[in-house]
Amino acid sequence: MKLNRHFYLLLLFVLQLNFLGAQNPKAKQWKEDLDHLVRYFPANDRSLVPTQAYLFDEEGIQLQYFQLANKLDLFFKKADELREEIPNLKDNEIIVRMANLVALADNAHSRVYLLRNRTVLSSLAIRTYWFADGLYVIRALESTKEALGAKIIAINGTKVEDLIEKVDALYGGNDSWKKYKRIYYLNSPDILEGLGIIENTDEVELTLRSSDGKEFRMKIPALPLVKNKTPREVNRDLSPFHQQEEQNWLNILPKTKEDLPLFLHFPEKAYWYQYQEKSDILYFQHNRVQNEKEKNFETFANEMIAELKQRTPGKFVIDLRFNTGGDLTITLPYWKKLAEQLPSETKVFVLTTYHTFSAAISSVVHYRRLLDAQIIGEPVGDDLTNWSEGGRFYLPNSGLEIKYANGFHDMTFFPRPDLGKIMSDPEFRKKYEQKITQTQVLSLDKEIKMSFQDYMEKKDVLLEYVKNL
Repeated sequence: MKLNRHFYLLLLFVLQLNFLGAQNPKAKQWKEDLDHLVRYFPANDRSLVPTQAYLFDEEGIQLQYFQLANKLDLFFKKADELREEIPNLKDNEIIVRMANLVALADNAHSRVYLLRNRTVLSSLAIRTYWFADGLYVIRALESTKEALGAKIIAINGTKVEDLIEKVDALYGGNDSWKKYKRIYYLNSPDILEGLGIIENTDEVELTLRSSDGKEFRMKIPALPLVKNKTPREVNRDLSPFHQQEEQNWLNILPKTKEDLPLFLHFPEKAYWYQYQEKSDILYFQHNRVQNEKEKNFETFANEMIAELKQRTPGKFVIDLRFNTGGDLTITLPYWKKLAEQLPSETKVFVLTTYHTFSAAISSVVHYRRLLDAQIIGEPVGDDLTNWSEGGRFYLPNSGLEIKYANGFHDMTFFPRPDLGKIMSDPEFRKKYEQKITQTQVLSLDKEIKMSFQDYMEKKDVLLEYVKNL
């Protein structure tokens, strides 16, 4: 009997140790961070707070008045739940839950900086891209080259399509932008652990399907985490000439411009153009709305407009597929001048994809409105009414950076007395304003998605479509 009592006391002691071991040792600091988030995010982010909105018809007649959903109640409710659970959660689980809180704003510019604008969490030793037919490995290291060119079917035994809803809850925005962010998050062991999909962040088992249709499993190691504040755009990984990171990546496409689609030639350039005599196309790739040191955008745009006037090409193609935004004010004078000087016989085409975003979407709108451009490709990564600009703040202990949005953009050109005016100057708006709906402004003239086979065969299906018109 005495032995039994000692046994039960020992068992109780072990259970207590296990319970204490499950406690997060930084629970107090995480609660302080959560309190900071709850205090500052709702106070600064306009996309989270309730607001009034109006719906107008094409003649500007008010049809409906409504109150946008109050997201604050859910935000505070979820924050209270997280505060109670913090002691029993791992660090990555807490980070994921905080990202989910910010994502309740359902705004693409409101976010926790984790993997795209900043590198805070780990990623796997592969690089992937979401094509029309799924998620494929397009870059690998020597140690993971067996995965190169394979389609990712499952992660730790869970099918990729079954993970989408979980991952999409970590960021706001429309379906297109969520598709882009999935590439980052499904490739991060820290995110996968935070979602409860894996337990070991050192490596992740993937189920892959090779080009011959055979499925196999492979454990992919995590890269050593090097935190930095340099934005990383995964769309650039499509180009074999992109080398932002220190790793010696093996590309699935050879590093040669021979037969390589034009849009993959210069991923690091903010802008460049080339006249193609055979097809009578002036091709302009605009990868980032910013000024380059060697030549600012105003000088570049003046040179390009001069060449347009001199050559009067049959088609002017603006490629915004790599463009995730920048400073909209840089391009405002260019649109006016282009609208005034573009040869009347030149037809304009804009190429878009699901990661055409932010200031690049404003570009699409202006090309459509001012130049009657045809839009070819995929739906862009945000809506015509959205919140951006804003600012950032840091959580005091973890140092996580939170981006809030407080600048409203309404590119529908409809009256919105409750939400302010569009950014264009009054004369510009008066001269070119047309009463067209949001759907008409950004509706695709032709939807075309790039498949993995198109990519492997070096086919630019969007540009080829324009050439054949």
